[in-house]
Amino acid sequence: MRAPEELNEVDWAALEHAYGPAGDVPEMIRVLYGEESPETERGESVGEELINNLNHQGSLYPATLEAVPFLAHLALHVTWHREALLEVLTGLAELGEWGVPAPESLGGRVRAAVLAELPLLTGCLTDPDPFVRRAAIRLACVGTRPADPAVLRTLADLYESDPSALTRADALTALALLDPDPATVRAREAAAIDDRDREVRLAVGPGPGRTALPRSPGGGRRG
Repeated sequence: MRAPEELNEVDWAALEHAYGPAGDVPEMIRVLYGEESPETERGESVGEELINNLNHQGSLYPATLEAVPFLAHLALHVTWHREALLEVLTGLAELGEWGVPAPESLGGRVRAAVLAELPLLTGCLTDPDPFVRRAAIRLACVGTRPADPAVLRTLADLYESDPSALTRADALTALALLDPDPATVRAREAAAIDDRDREVRLAVGPGPGRTALPRSPGGGRRG
């Protein structure tokens, strides 16, 4: 992660984003740190502009790669942008999955940059906001398989005891994707078929013993 104090260490004007030289990126990031409310219209519009500049209709740019550590720091330290930024980072990491880019390609390097931030960002799995927890679950799913044991334990705790049914369902999906033990996955799914929450039952799908859940966890606040 890189703090806003390090923004001047990058020659942004020499980098490109969707609309040309990326010299405007540092100020946009600083604005997002400075806003005091998620309802601030300026912060919302600047955030949308920044993300559109860095990921325009699925296209990535040199500035995107440099921005990833700053976006991760912003997500971890500014609560009112956390859900949106976790979703953005997930999207950047997943772009490459369509074509499985070579590690040295821009898409591969952006994906690697996002994955490098996962050890700290997975701390958001226990965020007080259920929408942030769900966004963190989706981000965890783009990580390595099998996942870190600590992440698996946190996901199991979310599935077993989270007060949000949707979070529990997403945690179950993530466990099916990330847990290396097929027997544990099957046992968990078999139990989930009769779960108290409809959302969890739907995450398993029809039929006992189905090791389904091939999808990523569900949508966020507006999904």
